[in-house]
Amino acid sequence: DIEKGSLTTLINQMEAMDLIIRRVDPHDRRKVLLSLSQTGLEQMGKNMNAYCEALTDLFAGVDPEEMDAFVSSLRYVVNFTSKI
Repeated sequence: DIEKGSLTTLINQMEAMDLIIRRVDPHDRRKVLLSLSQTGLEQMGKNMNAYCEALTDLFAGVDPEEMDAFVSSLRYVVNFTSKI
């Protein structure tokens, strides 16, 4: 869980870095809508590329059958934890 004050600080920092755009909901002025800015979208793309490269390197030597077993195990864990 993240506390409201911590979330506000994080949002303020991301807005100052031009990663997000904050605007008031036109239908409910009590709500604030957040979206990624162009800079935020570009940064997300870079992060995803780096993440994919790291995963590729991590699993480079894994046998395809082992990978299938690993993925099946992950699916089981996700399914099991969603029931908790």
